[in-house]
Amino acid sequence: MKRVAVLMYIFFLFVHTEASASWAYPFVVYHSSVYVVTMEEVSSELIGNQIGKVTRFSDKEGTYRGNFSNQYPKGTPYYAINGIDSKQQIAVKTDAETYIKAVYQRTYAADETSKNNGLWWMYMIGAALLALVVLVAINRRSRRRQ
Repeated sequence: MKRVAVLMYIFFLFVHTEASASWAYPFVVYHSSVYVVTMEEVSSELIGNQIGKVTRFSDKEGTYRGNFSNQYPKGTPYYAINGIDSKQQIAVKTDAETYIKAVYQRTYAADETSKNNGLWWMYMIGAALLALVVLVAINRRSRRRQ
């Protein structure tokens, strides 16, 4: 029984948990790109077509999929800005007639992180199963010797 406790202790030492903290700055994610939200308003005459919307809100650090934001609630629309490539800047509608500029900062690697997390869990499950098999084999040997 002590062996089981030791193996469980070792297993839980390797279990990965993510820390929760606040984001450093307000942003939105659109098409796997992070856009930092500025305080600069965009004139309604410059607003083009709606190109997306917030599909998930979170104010805690983590890795999320889709078009999410740490500032705006689910459903907040994104718009193209006429004359500016949406890969550089977009507009976020904050209320009835106010649009705020969001500037491209970097690519968001949510898909890669999700794939790595899945692999990590597969390895952990495999290690747990291997530890269980070794434990059963040791237990059977000790019974035969008695």
